[in-house]
Amino acid sequence: MAKFTSKIDYMKKLKFYLSFWFHEDENAGILNDYEEWFENERLLGKSEEQICAALNDPKEAVKKILAESGESTSWTIRLIQNIGVQMLILMAVYLFTGLFILKSCNKTGSDYFYAAVVQIFLYFVVGMIRIKKYSGSNRGLSKLNVCLHMFVFMILLFELVLLPKITVPNSGKICGIVCGILLVLLVLLHIYMIMKNCMQIQRDVFLTTFYIAGIMMLLLFWDNQLHMLYGQPAEYRKLVYGSICLYVENLVLCAVFFKSKCGRKE
Repeated sequence: MAKFTSKIDYMKKLKFYLSFWFHEDENAGILNDYEEWFENERLLGKSEEQICAALNDPKEAVKKILAESGESTSWTIRLIQNIGVQMLILMAVYLFTGLFILKSCNKTGSDYFYAAVVQIFLYFVVGMIRIKKYSGSNRGLSKLNVCLHMFVFMILLFELVLLPKITVPNSGKICGIVCGILLVLLVLLHIYMIMKNCMQIQRDVFLTTFYIAGIMMLLLFWDNQLHMLYGQPAEYRKLVYGSICLYVENLVLCAVFFKSKCGRKE
């Protein structure tokens, strides 16, 4: 059993386990009860460490709450209903279909570009259907999304300025390896974000997932077109313009999703 010494750590872990079994509004009520408990115990002169020690381990506490609620829904169903799990499944499907498209197009730039455009749009439609409502107000872009924006701008800048000047042998393969590493890092970042439950409302979870998925398609498109590095200038411009178009499409759809959902209350 993990030992908790602060309210923040205990509540964070409790919220994580609750997210797999209860909906967001139910979680809020349970967490409010625990907030009140901490406050009442603090007024009695107890430290946060003493209060945490008197409480059940978060995982056991959730099991007890679930038993007392009389919920009969199976663990599998509850798991599938979890927004974080759904986003991870969508991300996995998105990545594997992207790789399938990459293999099927076999270096044909225009085919891959159009397939990528369609895939980004379909992912957007799935999100619009899935995320019907949420609580919370328009908070603007998170720090994570700002960092992702800067990351994509660096990629586009590299394509526009530095990539045409590379004359190192096997530079295409090297860039392809870099693309692969960046894709893996993005997937790991997203898994970490979901598991740590950083995003508190469904809109933020999907918006960040969708944006990361869009970056994946941009990287796959870039990797697919690296053979143009030593081709004709007109062919290389397809790489640059295609990347920019994919990114702009992703931004526009993110803006549409964000605008259609912000300010809507449960």
